[in-house]
Amino acid sequence: MNFRLKRIICLTLAKGTYLLSTILITLNMNAQNYGSFPYEESFKSTGQPFAISIPSVSSGTNSAVFTDAGLKLTNAVQSQFGAVFVNSLQFKTINGIKIEFEYMIYGGEATNNADGISLFLFDASVNNPTIGTKGFGLGYTFNRAIEIYKTARAPGLTGGYLGIGFDNYGNFKSVRFQGESRVNGLSDGNVLRNSNVTLRGAKGAIDSNYKGANIDGYSGYPVLISQSTLTPSLNRKINVNTGAYTSFTSSINAGDAFSLRGGASFNDEQTSNTAYRKAIVELYPWVDNNTNTVLGKLVTVKIQVGTKLVTVIQNFEYPVQLTYIENSYSNMADGDLSNSDGSARSVSKVLNSKAPEYVRIGFAASTGAYYDNHYIKNLKITLPSAAIAADDEVETPLNKQVSIYPFTNDIGFTGPIKPDQIGNSSYLDPSSFRFVDNSGNPLPGYSYATTEGLWLYDPGTSKVIFTPALNYQGEATVKYDIKAGLGGEEPYIDDAYRSLPATITILVTPPQAIVTNLMLQPLIR
Repeated sequence: MNFRLKRIICLTLAKGTYLLSTILITLNMNAQNYGSFPYEESFKSTGQPFAISIPSVSSGTNSAVFTDAGLKLTNAVQSQFGAVFVNSLQFKTINGIKIEFEYMIYGGEATNNADGISLFLFDASVNNPTIGTKGFGLGYTFNRAIEIYKTARAPGLTGGYLGIGFDNYGNFKSVRFQGESRVNGLSDGNVLRNSNVTLRGAKGAIDSNYKGANIDGYSGYPVLISQSTLTPSLNRKINVNTGAYTSFTSSINAGDAFSLRGGASFNDEQTSNTAYRKAIVELYPWVDNNTNTVLGKLVTVKIQVGTKLVTVIQNFEYPVQLTYIENSYSNMADGDLSNSDGSARSVSKVLNSKAPEYVRIGFAASTGAYYDNHYIKNLKITLPSAAIAADDEVETPLNKQVSIYPFTNDIGFTGPIKPDQIGNSSYLDPSSFRFVDNSGNPLPGYSYATTEGLWLYDPGTSKVIFTPALNYQGEATVKYDIKAGLGGEEPYIDDAYRSLPATITILVTPPQAIVTNLMLQPLIR
């Protein structure tokens, strides 16, 4: 499905039949109570965006680089690691969060390529996070090691709340117990190898009873759920009361199986390209309807593959507290400080997995012996059930005024926020319309003049009217945003629930040639 909706309209009004130029307007501005929503960043520039930081990494260099094709986290070469995070923006979690981005994975060998991309959320009180281990950890988990390999040790992401691995190679979910690498995970992870979406949970508390986990950042981050995109029946989900893992009924239909790796680059929104991949991650409030108690978050991960949208993980119930099994401890008395491997043992632990009040987000990618290019682009961060504005296109002849009703293909929401909420344009508040500049900053009033012509908005009819400048030909564009919240309904009246900007494009065309000699008509194009 192509989510970029367009309408082609050929509706013209006689010039001067509609006058709005003398209207005086007062905009209703509402403070944002939910953080930095909405936010979008194309990453389609060689310059570093102001809100994005490139952190230092535990060893080697950070390979992330900004390009005209997107944020390139790794090249298709061995042993690279790239990571970034949104440093100056934070997002309130009480009503959830929605994150969308296109990603490209390609350039390695057809059958041997690695590792994948992670999206991570961490406590916004952490201003300068330590990024997790590279390679299998995708910048989120820790890596413990015995004493002779102590340089391989790396803590997990500081303040980590949720790590989502788009794990092409398949190691992000697996338990590791060897001299140079120890981390909890699925003991049958190798069976579920290649092309998995895996969720790992929050950072754990310091374990003073085990040498190696008695330092902050070396426990927790357990696997919550893992789903193969190639073989839907291969999956595991944690029992949050016991820490055991079981399989479950997949939300992926057998005919919809796909590889996380597109295998080629693609242009923006080029859904006709079979390599097209877009990830959509949604966290909704999970609340007991009887007691109104916050139980945690419902996590859904969807991936658009070409024109098809596939739900990979549907409404995983991520509670505020859970039990997991730390299964990478050693039976040696000195734990990881020993020079011997010993044997693995398991310890049941309780994890505080309550969402922080505010989170920041970041991305990472790794290569190892196998490799790929890893790109992300066109990032959008919004609140679930925020208004959605879609682009419009209109055609009008030279020197003719044209009107459009932009809300026809836009969506607002009302009522309790929940995953199955249905939106409608009738929920939008016409008085909240704003013209915005190319950076999304609001422009004053309901009129906006450019060299191409005059734009006017009428809140009484929800109509946008464009009057082209005299003899202007070509494309004229303007951006706008909108929100719901009719009658002051919370939370939709908050500006955090505004749509991301949409674009109205007017194509002003020359007049048709008038042919009086029918013998010449076939020559006219």
